[in-house]
Amino acid sequence: MDKNPKYYSFLTVLLPVGMLFSYDSEKNVKPALIPMHQQLEWISEQFNLEDRNTCFIQRIIVNIFQILLNSNEAYTLKVPLNSVILEAKIETGMFNGLQTLKQLIFVGNGKYCMKRFTITDWQAFAVRSFMQDVGWNFQSIEILKEKIDVLTAYKFNMFHFHITETLGWSFERKIYPQLNYMNHLNPLYGIIQLYFDHINGAFHGYSKRLCSILCCWNDNNVNDEYDIIIKNPIYPEILAYSETSWAGQKKDIGENYLDKLTEKRSELFNKFSTFENYQNEPCDKDFLEKSFLYVNRTNIERNILEPIANNSDVYANFSVEDTLQETYRIDTTKYLWRRSYSESTIYLTHYFCYPYYFLREDGTYNVYTQIWSSKKQTVGAWIGFYDWLRLAKRRGVPFLENEEWHNIRQKAWLNGKMIVAQKWDNSGLANNTE
Repeated sequence: MDKNPKYYSFLTVLLPVGMLFSYDSEKNVKPALIPMHQQLEWISEQFNLEDRNTCFIQRIIVNIFQILLNSNEAYTLKVPLNSVILEAKIETGMFNGLQTLKQLIFVGNGKYCMKRFTITDWQAFAVRSFMQDVGWNFQSIEILKEKIDVLTAYKFNMFHFHITETLGWSFERKIYPQLNYMNHLNPLYGIIQLYFDHINGAFHGYSKRLCSILCCWNDNNVNDEYDIIIKNPIYPEILAYSETSWAGQKKDIGENYLDKLTEKRSELFNKFSTFENYQNEPCDKDFLEKSFLYVNRTNIERNILEPIANNSDVYANFSVEDTLQETYRIDTTKYLWRRSYSESTIYLTHYFCYPYYFLREDGTYNVYTQIWSSKKQTVGAWIGFYDWLRLAKRRGVPFLENEEWHNIRQKAWLNGKMIVAQKWDNSGLANNTE
Protein backbone atom coordinates (compact mmCIF):
# COMPACT_ATOMS: atom_id res chain seq x y z
CA MET A 1 0.00 0.00 0.00
CA ASP A 2 1.13 3.59 -0.59
CA LYS A 3 2.60 4.91 2.69
CA ASN A 4 2.43 8.59 1.77
CA PRO A 5 0.00 10.08 4.33
CA LYS A 6 -1.33 12.52 1.75
CA TYR A 7 -2.82 9.71 -0.31
CA TYR A 8 -5.59 7.52 0.96
CA SER A 9 -5.71 4.22 -0.87
CA PHE A 10 -9.19 2.79 -0.90
CA LEU A 11 -9.91 -0.80 -1.86
CA THR A 12 -13.36 -2.30 -2.03
CA VAL A 13 -14.49 -5.86 -2.66
CA LEU A 14 -17.85 -6.25 -4.41
CA LEU A 15 -19.82 -9.36 -5.10
CA PRO A 16 -22.38 -9.19 -7.89
CA VAL A 17 -26.15 -10.42 -7.72
CA GLY A 18 -31.02 33.95 -6.82
CA MET A 19 -27.87 35.12 -5.78
CA LEU A 20 -24.74 36.89 -7.11
CA PHE A 21 -21.28 35.43 -7.38
CA SER A 22 -18.10 37.34 -6.71
CA TYR A 23 -15.33 37.79 -9.22
CA ASP A 24 -12.43 40.17 -8.70
CA SER A 25 -10.56 39.97 -11.98
CA GLU A 26 -10.87 41.49 -15.40
CA LYS A 27 -10.38 38.19 -17.22
CA ASN A 28 -13.08 36.58 -19.35
CA VAL A 29 -16.06 35.67 -17.15
CA LYS A 30 -18.72 33.19 -18.26
CA PRO A 31 -21.23 32.60 -15.46
CA ALA A 32 -22.63 29.11 -14.90
CA LEU A 33 -26.08 28.87 -16.45
CA ILE A 34 -28.51 26.15 -15.34
CA PRO A 35 -30.44 25.12 -17.32
CA MET A 36 -28.31 25.78 -20.38
CA HIS A 37 -30.00 27.88 -23.03
CA GLN A 38 -31.11 26.97 -26.52
CA GLN A 39 -29.30 29.84 -28.23
CA LEU A 40 -26.60 31.85 -26.51
CA GLU A 41 -23.94 34.17 -27.91
CA TRP A 42 -21.33 35.73 -25.64
CA ILE A 43 -19.83 39.10 -26.50
CA SER A 44 -16.39 39.76 -25.07
CA GLU A 45 -17.19 43.05 -23.38
CA GLN A 46 -18.69 43.47 -19.93
CA PHE A 47 -20.14 46.56 -18.34
CA ASN A 48 -20.85 48.05 -14.95
CA LEU A 49 -24.50 47.72 -13.88
CA GLU A 50 -24.02 50.47 -11.30
CA ASP A 51 -23.47 53.07 -14.00
CA ARG A 52 -26.41 55.48 -13.74
CA ASN A 53 -26.81 55.41 -17.52
CA THR A 54 -27.59 51.68 -17.47
CA CYS A 55 -31.27 50.89 -17.97
CA PHE A 56 -33.35 47.68 -17.73
CA ILE A 57 -36.17 47.30 -20.25
CA GLN A 58 -38.94 44.66 -20.04
CA ARG A 59 -41.31 44.29 -23.00
CA ILE A 60 -44.29 42.05 -23.71
CA ILE A 61 -44.30 41.42 -27.46
CA VAL A 62 -46.61 39.60 -29.90
CA ASN A 63 -44.08 37.15 -31.29
CA ILE A 64 -40.49 36.01 -30.74
CA PHE A 65 -38.63 34.94 -33.84
CA GLN A 66 -36.53 31.74 -33.86
CA ILE A 67 -38.63 30.13 -31.12
CA LEU A 68 -39.28 26.52 -32.13
CA LEU A 69 -41.46 25.28 -29.22
CA ASN A 70 -43.55 26.40 -26.28
CA SER A 71 -43.37 30.09 -27.11
CA ASN A 72 -45.48 31.18 -24.12
CA GLU A 73 -42.64 30.42 -21.70
CA ALA A 74 -39.89 31.60 -24.07
CA TYR A 75 -37.95 34.84 -23.79
CA THR A 76 -35.02 36.78 -25.22
CA LEU A 77 -32.32 38.68 -23.37
CA LYS A 78 -30.04 41.22 -25.03
CA VAL A 79 -27.35 43.52 -23.71
CA PRO A 80 -26.64 46.25 -26.27
CA LEU A 81 -24.48 49.12 -25.06
CA ASN A 82 -25.64 50.13 -21.56
CA SER A 83 -29.06 48.46 -21.63
CA VAL A 84 -30.49 45.08 -20.59
CA ILE A 85 -33.55 44.18 -22.69
CA LEU A 86 -35.87 41.31 -21.70
CA GLU A 87 -38.71 40.37 -24.07
CA ALA A 88 -41.41 37.69 -23.80
CA LYS A 89 -44.95 36.99 -25.02
CA ILE A 90 -46.49 36.68 -21.55
CA GLU A 91 -45.49 37.15 -17.92
CA THR A 92 -44.38 33.50 -17.58
CA GLY A 93 -41.65 33.99 -20.16
CA MET A 94 -40.69 37.24 -18.46
CA PHE A 95 -40.31 35.39 -15.14
CA ASN A 96 -38.09 32.73 -16.76
CA GLY A 97 -35.89 35.44 -18.23
CA LEU A 98 -35.49 37.06 -14.81
CA GLN A 99 -34.22 33.75 -13.38
CA THR A 100 -31.56 33.68 -16.09
CA LEU A 101 -30.70 37.30 -15.47
CA LYS A 102 -29.97 36.59 -11.80
CA GLN A 103 -27.42 33.97 -12.82
CA LEU A 104 -25.67 36.38 -15.20
CA ILE A 105 -24.91 39.17 -12.71
CA PHE A 106 -21.59 38.98 -10.88
CA VAL A 107 -19.39 41.16 -8.70
CA GLY A 108 -16.24 42.28 -10.47
CA ASN A 109 -13.71 44.48 -8.69
CA GLY A 110 -16.31 45.38 -6.09
CA LYS A 111 -19.05 46.38 -8.57
CA TYR A 112 -22.09 44.64 -10.00
CA CYS A 113 -21.27 43.68 -13.58
CA MET A 114 -22.71 41.77 -16.50
CA LYS A 115 -21.11 40.32 -19.58
CA ARG A 116 -22.64 41.29 -22.91
CA PHE A 117 -24.66 38.51 -24.54
CA THR A 118 -27.70 37.60 -26.62
CA ILE A 119 -30.00 34.78 -25.49
CA THR A 120 -33.01 33.28 -27.24
CA ASP A 121 -34.46 30.58 -25.06
CA TRP A 122 -37.41 28.18 -24.84
CA GLN A 123 -38.15 24.93 -23.07
CA ALA A 124 -38.15 21.51 -24.75
CA PHE A 125 -40.92 20.16 -22.50
CA ALA A 126 -44.01 22.05 -21.42
CA VAL A 127 -44.29 20.31 -18.03
CA ARG A 128 -41.27 20.40 -15.73
CA SER A 129 -42.59 19.12 -12.45
CA PHE A 130 -41.48 18.01 -8.99
CA MET A 131 -43.64 15.83 -6.76
CA GLN A 132 -43.39 15.84 -2.97
CA ASP A 133 -45.16 13.04 -1.11
CA VAL A 134 -46.22 14.01 2.42
CA GLY A 135 -48.59 11.06 2.86
CA TRP A 136 -46.03 9.12 4.95
CA ASN A 137 -43.84 11.90 6.32
CA PHE A 138 -45.01 15.35 7.37
CA GLN A 139 -43.38 18.33 5.66
CA SER A 140 -43.89 21.78 7.16
CA ILE A 141 -44.91 24.79 5.08
CA GLU A 142 -41.44 26.25 5.66
CA ILE A 143 -39.70 23.21 4.11
CA LEU A 144 -42.15 23.09 1.19
CA LYS A 145 -41.58 26.79 0.48
CA GLU A 146 -37.81 26.24 0.50
CA LYS A 147 -38.16 23.56 -2.19
CA ILE A 148 -40.55 25.67 -4.25
CA ASP A 149 -38.11 28.60 -4.16
CA VAL A 150 -35.39 26.35 -5.59
CA LEU A 151 -37.76 24.89 -8.21
CA THR A 152 -38.81 28.30 -9.51
CA ALA A 153 -35.20 29.54 -9.64
CA TYR A 154 -34.39 26.67 -12.01
CA LYS A 155 -37.48 27.01 -14.20
CA PHE A 156 -39.72 24.21 -12.95
CA ASN A 157 -43.33 25.15 -13.64
CA MET A 158 -45.37 22.65 -11.63
CA PHE A 159 -45.36 21.43 -8.03
CA HIS A 160 -47.17 18.12 -7.61
CA PHE A 161 -48.31 17.91 -3.98
CA HIS A 162 -49.04 14.29 -2.99
CA ILE A 163 -51.10 14.87 0.15
CA THR A 164 -52.50 11.51 1.22
CA GLU A 165 -52.14 7.75 0.79
CA THR A 166 -55.90 7.20 1.13
CA LEU A 167 -56.88 5.21 -1.94
CA GLY A 168 -60.45 6.48 -2.01
CA TRP A 169 -59.25 10.05 -2.53
CA SER A 170 -57.15 9.35 -5.63
CA PHE A 171 -58.24 10.62 -9.02
CA GLU A 172 -57.23 10.30 -12.65
CA ARG A 173 -56.05 13.17 -14.83
CA LYS A 174 -56.99 12.09 -18.34
CA ILE A 175 -55.63 15.30 -19.82
CA TYR A 176 -52.04 14.16 -19.03
CA PRO A 177 -51.99 10.38 -19.64
CA GLN A 178 -48.27 10.09 -20.38
CA LEU A 179 -46.75 11.58 -17.23
CA ASN A 180 -44.02 9.34 -15.82
CA TYR A 181 -42.57 8.95 -12.32
CA MET A 182 -38.93 8.54 -11.39
CA ASN A 183 -37.42 6.91 -8.33
CA HIS A 184 -34.51 4.69 -7.22
CA LEU A 185 -32.02 7.55 -7.65
CA ASN A 186 -28.79 7.12 -5.73
CA PRO A 187 -27.10 10.49 -4.94
CA LEU A 188 -23.91 9.40 -6.70
CA TYR A 189 -25.38 8.08 -9.93
CA GLY A 190 -28.92 9.50 -10.03
CA ILE A 191 -27.58 12.80 -11.40
CA ILE A 192 -26.15 11.16 -14.50
CA GLN A 193 -29.37 9.19 -15.00
CA LEU A 194 -31.41 12.38 -14.98
CA TYR A 195 -28.89 14.30 -17.07
CA PHE A 196 -28.76 11.73 -19.89
CA ASP A 197 -32.41 10.68 -19.66
CA HIS A 198 -34.17 10.73 -23.01
CA ILE A 199 -37.45 11.93 -21.52
CA ASN A 200 -40.36 9.84 -22.78
CA GLY A 201 -38.11 8.71 -25.62
CA ALA A 202 -38.54 12.10 -27.30
CA PHE A 203 -36.27 15.05 -28.13
CA HIS A 204 -39.00 17.42 -26.99
CA GLY A 205 -42.53 17.25 -25.68
CA TYR A 206 -45.85 17.23 -27.49
CA SER A 207 -49.50 16.76 -26.54
CA LYS A 208 -49.22 13.20 -25.20
CA ARG A 209 -45.62 13.34 -24.02
CA LEU A 210 -45.44 16.49 -22.00
CA CYS A 211 -42.62 15.45 -19.68
CA SER A 212 -41.83 13.45 -16.54
CA ILE A 213 -42.24 14.27 -12.88
CA LEU A 214 -39.26 14.13 -10.55
CA CYS A 215 -40.66 12.57 -7.41
CA CYS A 216 -39.59 12.44 -3.79
CA TRP A 217 -41.23 10.08 -1.36
CA ASN A 218 -40.03 8.19 1.68
CA ASP A 219 -42.10 5.14 2.51
CA ASN A 220 -40.50 4.73 5.94
CA ASN A 221 -40.57 7.23 8.77
CA VAL A 222 -37.68 9.67 9.21
CA ASN A 223 -36.57 11.21 12.47
CA ASP A 224 -36.74 14.81 11.30
CA GLU A 225 -38.53 16.41 8.36
CA TYR A 226 -35.27 17.86 6.98
CA ASP A 227 -33.91 14.30 6.77
CA ILE A 228 -35.96 14.05 3.56
CA ILE A 229 -33.53 16.55 2.02
CA ILE A 230 -30.41 15.29 3.80
CA LYS A 231 -30.98 11.64 2.90
CA ASN A 232 -32.11 12.27 -0.67
CA PRO A 233 -30.16 14.19 -3.33
CA ILE A 234 -33.12 16.49 -3.94
CA TYR A 235 -31.35 19.72 -4.89
CA PRO A 236 -28.63 18.25 -7.17
CA GLU A 237 -31.32 16.25 -8.95
CA ILE A 238 -33.53 19.31 -9.35
CA LEU A 239 -30.64 21.04 -11.13
CA ALA A 240 -29.91 18.02 -13.34
CA TYR A 241 -33.56 17.54 -14.23
CA SER A 242 -33.94 21.25 -14.88
CA GLU A 243 -31.19 20.93 -17.50
CA THR A 244 -32.72 17.88 -19.20
CA SER A 245 -36.35 18.96 -19.18
CA TRP A 246 -35.63 22.51 -20.34
CA ALA A 247 -32.92 21.91 -22.94
CA GLY A 248 -33.95 18.39 -24.02
CA GLN A 249 -31.60 15.82 -25.55
CA LYS A 250 -30.06 16.75 -28.86
CA LYS A 251 -29.01 13.17 -29.70
CA ASP A 252 -30.66 9.78 -29.33
CA ILE A 253 -28.35 7.98 -26.90
CA GLY A 254 -30.99 5.52 -25.66
CA GLU A 255 -30.24 4.04 -22.23
CA ASN A 256 -26.50 3.74 -22.81
CA TYR A 257 -25.49 6.34 -20.22
CA LEU A 258 -28.17 6.09 -17.57
CA ASP A 259 -25.78 4.30 -15.23
CA LYS A 260 -22.30 4.94 -16.56
CA LEU A 261 -20.33 7.83 -17.94
CA THR A 262 -19.33 8.11 -21.56
CA GLU A 263 -15.74 7.63 -22.66
CA LYS A 264 -13.32 10.20 -21.24
CA ARG A 265 -12.79 13.31 -23.32
CA SER A 266 -15.73 12.43 -25.55
CA GLU A 267 -18.21 15.17 -26.44
CA LEU A 268 -20.83 13.89 -23.99
CA PHE A 269 -18.26 13.38 -21.22
CA ASN A 270 -17.00 16.95 -21.58
CA LYS A 271 -20.55 18.25 -21.67
CA PHE A 272 -21.44 16.48 -18.44
CA SER A 273 -18.16 17.59 -16.84
CA THR A 274 -19.05 21.20 -17.67
CA PHE A 275 -22.48 20.73 -16.09
CA GLU A 276 -20.90 19.31 -12.93
CA ASN A 277 -18.64 22.33 -12.68
CA TYR A 278 -21.62 24.61 -13.29
CA GLN A 279 -23.38 22.93 -10.36
CA ASN A 280 -20.60 24.04 -8.04
CA GLU A 281 -21.47 27.70 -8.52
CA PRO A 282 -25.10 27.53 -7.33
CA CYS A 283 -23.97 25.08 -4.64
CA ASP A 284 -21.63 27.78 -3.30
CA LYS A 285 -24.17 30.61 -3.42
CA ASP A 286 -27.77 29.30 -3.51
CA PHE A 287 -27.35 26.28 -1.21
CA LEU A 288 -24.99 27.50 1.51
CA GLU A 289 -27.59 26.83 4.19
CA LYS A 290 -29.15 23.83 2.46
CA SER A 291 -28.08 20.23 1.93
CA PHE A 292 -26.52 19.81 -1.53
CA LEU A 293 -25.66 16.11 -1.60
CA TYR A 294 -23.24 15.68 -4.49
CA VAL A 295 -19.55 15.30 -5.32
CA ASN A 296 -18.24 15.71 -8.87
CA ARG A 297 -18.05 12.37 -10.60
CA THR A 298 -15.88 13.14 -13.63
CA ASN A 299 -12.71 13.71 -11.58
CA ILE A 300 -12.99 10.42 -9.63
CA GLU A 301 -10.99 7.53 -11.05
CA ARG A 302 -11.37 3.92 -10.00
CA ASN A 303 -9.49 0.79 -11.02
CA ILE A 304 -11.46 -2.45 -11.18
CA LEU A 305 -9.89 -5.91 -11.03
CA GLU A 306 -11.37 -8.55 -13.29
CA PRO A 307 -13.77 -10.86 -11.37
CA ILE A 308 -11.91 -13.60 -9.51
CA ALA A 309 -13.59 -17.00 -9.68
CA ASN A 310 -14.79 -17.88 -6.17
CA ASN A 311 -17.00 -20.95 -6.81
CA SER A 312 -19.89 -19.08 -5.16
CA ASP A 313 -17.98 -18.91 -1.87
CA VAL A 314 -18.53 -15.41 -0.49
CA TYR A 315 -16.04 -16.12 2.31
CA ALA A 316 -13.17 -16.75 -0.12
CA ASN A 317 -10.06 -14.61 0.42
CA PHE A 318 -7.52 -13.63 -2.24
CA SER A 319 -4.04 -12.07 -2.29
CA VAL A 320 -5.39 -8.71 -3.50
CA GLU A 321 -6.66 -8.21 0.05
CA ASP A 322 -3.07 -8.29 1.34
CA THR A 323 -1.09 -6.31 -1.21
CA LEU A 324 -1.69 -4.13 -4.26
CA GLN A 325 0.01 -5.34 -7.44
CA GLU A 326 -0.25 -4.64 -11.16
CA THR A 327 -1.35 -8.23 -11.84
CA TYR A 328 -2.34 -11.30 -9.85
CA ARG A 329 -2.05 -14.98 -10.65
CA ILE A 330 -4.60 -17.02 -8.77
CA ASP A 331 -4.57 -20.74 -9.45
CA THR A 332 -3.76 -20.74 -13.17
CA THR A 333 -5.52 -17.50 -14.11
CA LYS A 334 -3.91 -14.07 -14.53
CA TYR A 335 -6.03 -11.10 -13.39
CA LEU A 336 -5.50 -7.47 -14.48
CA TRP A 337 -6.76 -4.10 -13.29
CA ARG A 338 -9.10 -2.32 -15.66
CA ARG A 339 -8.08 1.29 -15.18
CA SER A 340 -9.58 4.76 -15.03
CA TYR A 341 -13.30 4.43 -14.66
CA SER A 342 -14.78 7.81 -13.73
CA GLU A 343 -17.33 6.49 -11.29
CA SER A 344 -18.44 7.26 -7.77
CA THR A 345 -20.89 4.36 -7.65
CA ILE A 346 -19.99 1.03 -9.26
CA TYR A 347 -22.85 -1.17 -10.43
CA LEU A 348 -21.92 -4.66 -11.54
CA THR A 349 -25.52 -5.49 -12.42
CA HIS A 350 -28.17 -2.80 -12.34
CA TYR A 351 -31.67 -3.69 -11.19
CA PHE A 352 -33.14 -1.88 -14.23
CA CYS A 353 -30.64 -3.66 -16.53
CA TYR A 354 -29.12 -0.43 -17.86
CA PRO A 355 -25.97 -1.00 -19.96
CA TYR A 356 -22.79 -1.03 -17.92
CA TYR A 357 -19.10 -1.77 -18.36
CA PHE A 358 -19.22 -5.47 -17.56
CA LEU A 359 -21.13 -8.52 -18.61
CA ARG A 360 -22.77 -10.30 -15.73
CA GLU A 361 -20.10 -12.59 -14.33
CA ASP A 362 -19.89 -14.58 -11.11
CA GLY A 363 -16.90 -13.94 -8.90
CA THR A 364 -15.29 -11.41 -6.57
CA TYR A 365 -14.70 -7.89 -7.88
CA ASN A 366 -12.14 -5.50 -6.38
CA VAL A 367 -12.15 -1.71 -6.77
CA TYR A 368 -9.19 0.53 -5.95
CA THR A 369 -8.76 4.31 -5.87
CA GLN A 370 -6.55 6.98 -4.31
CA ILE A 371 -7.89 10.01 -2.46
CA TRP A 372 -5.65 13.04 -2.05
CA SER A 373 -5.55 15.12 1.11
CA SER A 374 -3.31 18.18 1.41
CA LYS A 375 -2.96 17.60 5.16
CA LYS A 376 -3.49 14.99 7.83
CA GLN A 377 -7.08 15.29 8.98
CA THR A 378 -10.21 13.48 10.06
CA VAL A 379 -13.01 13.53 7.49
CA GLY A 380 -16.31 11.82 6.97
CA ALA A 381 -16.65 8.93 4.53
CA TRP A 382 -19.63 7.53 2.71
CA ILE A 383 -19.14 3.78 2.36
CA GLY A 384 -22.00 1.62 1.25
CA PHE A 385 -22.95 -1.42 -0.75
CA TYR A 386 -26.25 -1.73 -2.53
CA ASP A 387 -28.76 -3.46 -0.30
CA TRP A 388 -32.05 -5.00 -1.29
CA LEU A 389 -35.01 -2.66 -1.52
CA ARG A 390 -36.99 -2.71 1.70
CA LEU A 391 -40.37 -1.05 1.45
CA ALA A 392 -42.25 -0.66 4.74
CA LYS A 393 -42.05 -4.12 6.41
CA ARG A 394 -41.24 -6.14 3.29
CA ARG A 395 -37.74 -7.64 3.29
CA GLY A 396 -36.68 -9.88 0.43
CA VAL A 397 -33.58 -11.12 2.30
CA PRO A 398 -32.44 -11.14 5.93
CA PHE A 399 -30.86 -7.99 7.34
CA LEU A 400 -27.09 -8.01 7.62
CA GLU A 401 -25.30 -8.90 10.83
CA ASN A 402 -23.48 -6.41 13.06
CA GLU A 403 -20.14 -5.09 11.76
CA GLU A 404 -20.87 -6.37 8.25
CA TRP A 405 -21.44 -4.18 5.19
CA HIS A 406 -23.72 -6.68 3.49
CA ASN A 407 -25.01 -10.19 3.98
CA ILE A 408 -22.82 -11.47 1.13
CA ARG A 409 -19.62 -10.46 2.95
CA GLN A 410 -18.40 -7.35 1.16
CA LYS A 411 -15.33 -5.62 2.62
CA ALA A 412 -13.55 -2.27 2.57
CA TRP A 413 -9.98 -1.15 3.43
CA LEU A 414 -8.32 2.21 3.95
CA ASN A 415 -4.51 2.29 3.68
CA GLY A 416 -4.38 -1.46 4.23
CA LYS A 417 -6.62 -1.45 7.31
CA MET A 418 -10.00 -3.13 7.10
CA ILE A 419 -12.91 -0.83 7.89
CA VAL A 420 -15.45 -2.58 10.06
CA ALA A 421 -19.10 -1.64 9.62
CA GLN A 422 -21.10 -0.19 12.48
CA LYS A 423 -23.48 -1.95 14.80
CA TRP A 424 -26.87 -1.90 13.13
CA ASP A 425 -30.09 -1.20 14.99
CA ASN A 426 -31.97 -4.11 13.42
CA SER A 427 -29.24 -6.60 12.57
CA GLY A 428 -30.15 -10.18 11.75
CA LEU A 429 -33.87 -9.63 11.07
CA ALA A 430 -35.32 -12.49 9.09
CA ASN A 431 -36.72 -11.91 5.63
CA ASN A 432 -40.38 -10.93 5.36
CA THR A 433 -41.99 -10.62 1.94
CA GLU A 434 -45.53 -9.95 3.18
